[in-house]
Amino acid sequence: MTFLILRLTAMFRKLQSADRIANVEGTAFHYGALAFALIAVAGAVASLLTLDEPVTVMVGFGIGVLGGLLLLAHGLFVLARGAGWMPGRTGTRYVKGLAARVIALFYVVAGVTCLSVAYVFLASQCTDASSWCVITKWNTVQYVSTDDISITTPFVNQIIASPFTLSGEAVGNWYFEATLPVKLLDADGNVLVQTYVTAQDEWMTTDFVRFEGLLEFAAPENGDKGTVVFMKDNPSGLPENDDSVEVPIYFR
Repeated sequence: MTFLILRLTAMFRKLQSADRIANVEGTAFHYGALAFALIAVAGAVASLLTLDEPVTVMVGFGIGVLGGLLLLAHGLFVLARGAGWMPGRTGTRYVKGLAARVIALFYVVAGVTCLSVAYVFLASQCTDASSWCVITKWNTVQYVSTDDISITTPFVNQIIASPFTLSGEAVGNWYFEATLPVKLLDADGNVLVQTYVTAQDEWMTTDFVRFEGLLEFAAPENGDKGTVVFMKDNPSGLPENDDSVEVPIYFR
């Protein structure tokens, strides 16, 4: 898209060489369109590269939509000037003629394309297609936390890919030999991976102790939802000593 706008801008500048005022104003208009296209592309790239960071995704998504809207409005404005519906300089050819209107239509199509892609991207994140979509993946960042354990990653409904770093903190009696077990479940509750996280400090204490671990897995074929289960290590095997917390996630 950016390359095409650059080529069209260069071509159109040649058409304006006989009218300096029109050339300066027309060039400004087309470079404006290029800037709007770059905004849309930058927003899209930011969203795609940071799918695990909900705040950055939504900021990038908003920037992309803004770029698309500006590009669409820009094209409509140039078309309106060329049709004489809006006042402009007498003889300014950058809004007149077939070439100018083709370029303006390209701006309109590019803007609509940006917004269409944004809509498809937004719809793909819906968790309920039966009614007006409410996105739960990126509404807010929510963390699972109890009196005994607090999970930093993954947060609720985070999109994860292998390998993924698990982190958080738990009270000392959740550990045994400085580890506590973790399970990754698919949408049907089947165990995909059993692993553990390791205490990053002295674990024989009643205080909270940070932990980290690496989760490596193959994404399931039965849906994109899953659950990470952090379990209290229970070497005694007594049911009354069992405890766990669950964090719902999505597979990339």
